[in-house]
Amino acid sequence: MNPDISLWNSYILRGISGEMFFRDLDTGKAILIYANSHMEAGETLLRLGQQWQGIQELKTAERISPELHAQITQILNGYGIR
Repeated sequence: MNPDISLWNSYILRGISGEMFFRDLDTGKAILIYANSHMEAGETLLRLGQQWQGIQELKTAERISPELHAQITQILNGYGIR
């Protein structure tokens, strides 16, 4: 039996939208780690030839942490994607 993942996005996006009334000291770091995991997934998907999925992961990473823009642009350029 597969686990019910219907609530996963609500759980993992906790605090990213800015709706949290209080963030502990590690929330910002956790959000950056989450964004980096999307960036790594995107690069892996590109390497595997799954361009559309890879680009989507990279876009998600940048939406979560806009400061990753330069790294994401570099990854895309490395695969000839503008």
